Amino acid sequence: MKKKLFLNLLVVFGFLGFSVVSLASTLKGQVVLGKEMAEKVAKHKDGVLYVFARPADKEGRGFPLAVKRIASPKFPVKFSLSQKDAMVEGTKFEGAVKIVARFSPSGGVMPKKGALEGVVGEDASIVVGKAKDIKVVISKEIK
Repeated sequence: MKKKLFLNLLVVFGFLGFSVVSLASTLKGQVVLGKEMAEKVAKHKDGVLYVFARPADKEGRGFPLAVKRIASPKFPVKFSLSQKDAMVEGTKFEGAVKIVARFSPSGGVMPKKGALEGVVGEDASIVVGKAKDIKVVISKEIK
């Protein structure tokens, strides 16, 4: 009975134009500032925080699978990434990923001098649908 009701709700939401994203394919966590970073962020109230997921097996290269843009963030910042945040339509948000959090004083997404960054999951320990309570610490400045 519950399964049939759930399937009926999915059909209704789809018919009404709502996007249905599986909770199993969502990553949630928070971005915090490491030592000495709060002072640097405070100087740039109009900065932008980007949180993105990349495949863990790409050695830091490749197009992000999903990205969130958060203007004028107030740390700590909670985030969630899912299929609806995909950079390219049709990209599968699955498998082992690393999460990158980059605070850009200028607002640009590319890593430039003065941007602040943190990365977690380079060891392929974050798996979409399995990881919970991800914590990304912004602890380095791009020189």
